[in-house]
Amino acid sequence: MEQTRWWLALHILGCVIFLGNTIVTFFWKLMAGRSRDPKVLAFSQRLVTLTDKVFTAVGAALLAIGGYVHAWHLKLNTLQTPWIFWAQVCFYASAAIWVAVLVPIQHKQGKLAEAFGVSGEIPAAYWRLASRWNAMGTLATTLLIVALLLMVVK
Repeated sequence: MEQTRWWLALHILGCVIFLGNTIVTFFWKLMAGRSRDPKVLAFSQRLVTLTDKVFTAVGAALLAIGGYVHAWHLKLNTLQTPWIFWAQVCFYASAAIWVAVLVPIQHKQGKLAEAFGVSGEIPAAYWRLASRWNAMGTLATTLLIVALLLMVVK
């Protein structure tokens, strides 16, 4: 039983790092956009990419590993336990949005930000991408919050 608690702790730590970074980065990126300052936007784009690599990726790995091993120790079937199943659906749907939509947008915005960080002129393409990132980021983050609620209120 002691080992089970360590896996649960790892799962919760992963959730805190992963979801915390996701929400803070989302908020921070929105606030940077509101500034309309090319240097602030360029800086925030660089850090969004960095924090995704450091915190989001590490947090997601800890979350998944800790959760699956914890469920295995408790002999829970992750596909037949409704609250775990639907939390996974939300988690993987959010991950799909990040991989297929948000990360590619971030890379495009990053390339644009490199240029306007120097020139000072933010192109309309950046704002179109920002609008799409905000909408899809809201959806992806909402799915993660639903997953968290499913895991907690089960």
